[in-house]
Amino acid sequence: MANVRVGERRVTRLRSVAAIAVAGALVLVGCSSTKSGTTSGSKSGSGSTANASAILDKVQKSKTLRVGTITGNAPFESLDKSGNLEGFDIDMINAVAKKMGVKVSFVKTDVAGRVTVLQTGKADVVVGSFTDTPEREKVISFTDPINYEYVALIAKADSSLKSVDDVNVAGKTVAGASGGTQADTIPKAVPNAKLTLLPGIADEVQAVMSGQADAAAVANTQIATLIADSNGKLKALTGQVSDNQKDCIGVPKGDQAWLDYVNGIVKQLNADGTTYTLTKKWFGSEPPDFASPPASS
Repeated sequence: MANVRVGERRVTRLRSVAAIAVAGALVLVGCSSTKSGTTSGSKSGSGSTANASAILDKVQKSKTLRVGTITGNAPFESLDKSGNLEGFDIDMINAVAKKMGVKVSFVKTDVAGRVTVLQTGKADVVVGSFTDTPEREKVISFTDPINYEYVALIAKADSSLKSVDDVNVAGKTVAGASGGTQADTIPKAVPNAKLTLLPGIADEVQAVMSGQADAAAVANTQIATLIADSNGKLKALTGQVSDNQKDCIGVPKGDQAWLDYVNGIVKQLNADGTTYTLTKKWFGSEPPDFASPPASS
């Protein structure tokens, strides 16, 4: 009888240990599933993340967002009379930093350097009329768009050129920005013209004004500003060099949590009227369909 009771106690203890082991395994599986679930997807709309982000941690600890940007690209970004950056992209990224509760430190670069400063870790994000392309997505990541644009051409006001087709002639030269989408779009739109790649938009405009180029490739949203700044010495040519393109905020590739965090803020700005208001302010044009107007007071 005693041996039977001892055996019963042993069986009971073994069952208890097994139950605890199974419960522990279920907890571990549940935790693992939760973690893997939060890392799926590419552009989250939460504005926050449960996963660790090396970049986000650094930004929060330093209270500083390092922003790579170009200059001389009005009205996206340019230097004012005091040497401070201003423009659509500048206001947008300042709004992003405000949502984060941090200050901005700008890292100035040229058009081609926008990708490089992300790859080398010199910048946490990049703005600068930065178009999302399949080629760039191989090495960096992009948020949702903050602007739509297409490539157009400008020429001297006294030029005989009137349209993009007029430039598609042997002997004509078109200036484009090195590292920008113009290197691909210009040869397709005007294959008979010669392409000259320069560091930035300001260099393109100078090439046109000096007669080194017959036309310059720029974003349609900056034509009005460029013409005004030239005191009417420039004009827009009719037609498009490219289809509509998405301008976004670039981030380093490989930190999904950081992309999700930044993209969540972009979604907020596109929804709360910020993008809409800044588009009207800097371009004077109708905002894109993804930019909601401010809520009426």
